[in-house]
Amino acid sequence: VKELVRRRLEEISQNLPNHFSSKMLFVQGSGKRPIYSTLKVLASELRLALEPMEWVAQRPVQEFASSEVERLHSSWELCFTQVERLKRYSEGKDALLVERVGDVVADLRTLDRTTRRRNQTLEAFTSYGNFRKNYQNTAREITRIIGDEVADLRIDQ
Repeated sequence: VKELVRRRLEEISQNLPNHFSSKMLFVQGSGKRPIYSTLKVLASELRLALEPMEWVAQRPVQEFASSEVERLHSSWELCFTQVERLKRYSEGKDALLVERVGDVVADLRTLDRTTRRRNQTLEAFTSYGNFRKNYQNTAREITRIIGDEVADLRIDQ
């Protein structure tokens, strides 16, 4: 990789220490092959992976309109794809955080499926409660890892 490109990637990595792509490209451009990400960078990326489902955690299940039920599925697909991509960059204890976010994504999938069934109000309500509780706990953990200055996931009580 050209020296100018390496210097620019290094500069970006220093200015934005939680920027996953620039950090990985800088390491690769230095002739090294990154296998795993740091916990803070991984948590920042997982925060981004949770963003498409944030709208779900902010409303009660009774407020889902039929158009929003369709949005549940597309939110699940976005989150699932992003979390799967990050699995290969984690190991050991860091992999547990990825697994927890994956569990929240799985809860969203369950909610998506139960809200599509007719006459499953109690099941959908239970699915929503499980999803929301797991989302909030995981979002708090990510916020703790990243620090308040960059964590912007909304966590309602």
